Amino acid sequence: MSRRSKRNHKKISHSRTVPVSATERPAELCADPEFSIPLSVIRAQMFESAQPPKRLSAFFADATDDYADQITDETVRREMRANSRKVYLTEGCTNHGVFTLGVHCLGDRGPDLTVIPAKQKGRQASDPFAPAITPEERSHLEWSWFHFTEDIDLGEHLRIAVEALEYDGEIFFRMVYDPQIDDVQMNLEQIEAKRVQTVSGLFQEDTVGGIQFEGMHPVRYFVLPKNRNPLTPSPCEPIQVPAEDMLHVAVMRLPDQHRGLPWMQSVLNDIAETKIYKEYHLGAANAAARNSGGVVEAPAGSVVPGQTFELQPTYTAPNPGEIKQLFPGLVYKQGAANWPCGSYQPFIECQQTAQAAGMHLTKAMLTNDFEKHNYSSFRGEMIVYWAVIRYLRSRLEKMILNPFFDRWIDCLASVDETAESIVSRYGGRLKRIPRSWSWSPIPAYDMADLIAALGDAVGHGFLSRRMAVSILGYDFEQVEQERKEDDFGNTDPGVSGPDGEAV
Repeated sequence: MSRRSKRNHKKISHSRTVPVSATERPAELCADPEFSIPLSVIRAQMFESAQPPKRLSAFFADATDDYADQITDETVRREMRANSRKVYLTEGCTNHGVFTLGVHCLGDRGPDLTVIPAKQKGRQASDPFAPAITPEERSHLEWSWFHFTEDIDLGEHLRIAVEALEYDGEIFFRMVYDPQIDDVQMNLEQIEAKRVQTVSGLFQEDTVGGIQFEGMHPVRYFVLPKNRNPLTPSPCEPIQVPAEDMLHVAVMRLPDQHRGLPWMQSVLNDIAETKIYKEYHLGAANAAARNSGGVVEAPAGSVVPGQTFELQPTYTAPNPGEIKQLFPGLVYKQGAANWPCGSYQPFIECQQTAQAAGMHLTKAMLTNDFEKHNYSSFRGEMIVYWAVIRYLRSRLEKMILNPFFDRWIDCLASVDETAESIVSRYGGRLKRIPRSWSWSPIPAYDMADLIAALGDAVGHGFLSRRMAVSILGYDFEQVEQERKEDDFGNTDPGVSGPDGEAV
């Protein structure tokens, strides 16, 4: 046997596991009695995350596969909300990014109501066989909704709901009676997430996080009073709100999850560490500025004119930035305190990129810094950001706008003859009234710009027409054809009033 083959043979023999007795291992887990590695361990080692290396054991020490409601109980959510709100209120980029997300999602005043004619070509009606609504009735409903939402400031409620997803993970709205609103005297009462909880000592069956369920649907919410009297013994009696009066805005991220988690939780530690890192560098820069005054040297035996005492050989100059005339013979030497800033900017930019991704924003939106962005790169970032905006709008329609509209038109029917006629024709099937919500476009990703860009790409040979149609969702010629077929006029409240007057 050659020397090389002996060395290889020795290496192979050392790689084998020393056998153990049958009493030290389960017999059903060992395929070969010569080896002691259980089959379960062998299978687990096929996946890196199943058997993490020792250097990551501390990170995965608290990992658990409990149910979502067990992991995110009230104690955990309370800590998450407290930490997220501190970062939201004290960190500039985070505060700006959260507010920008809310403004971009809602626009100026929120969505406008558009009642869709039944069987209208090119439109998706929830009930195509529903009784038709005349143009006058559509205009009346749309304008009644417009004035109502202006009275209750619905757009501001929706903006707060979007922002609450970042720092609270959820928000509740209670539909309440409000006598200060004309015609339909109802409004939305904002309820913080911490007020909805299960009070200790008040046990309710099938209750999770202050929400009582019947099957898969909530039936009752337990809400703590808004202003709790310190003298009131704890726990206080919660307010039991029926599910039909409550709107719960949350985006569930785990299976079988019933309460929301802050979106920024995944990058919360990174944001706090970056903020502390910036404060350290700011302190170093201040120290460097304070120590840059320098010193004044005086030769031995120097005497101030008109004085008899000698100057010390060296003494510190006055405050930094102060201008003062020196006596003859004195020499000023400036200090050179340094601030270690070579890797500061790249590190901050890298951290902000990760933080923006965790908060579902773009880096430019988080920092409001467009110095290194041109229009093309910004539109590339907006592709993902625009998808988030459209998703949030669809969730707001499902969780707030549609159920709130159903309650509103039911109340309007009691004081308005036109609404009463519509409701009577639909026979109480208010959810089947076909409607859509028109949102304000984001100027940087306006549909007109997108269509123009796709048209240029097709014209210059960068995209085929089929590829452009797949991106847009319909053909260019279809738009012009359907515009010619539209016969129900313009229903935008921002153009003209019900009688033609400008707004």
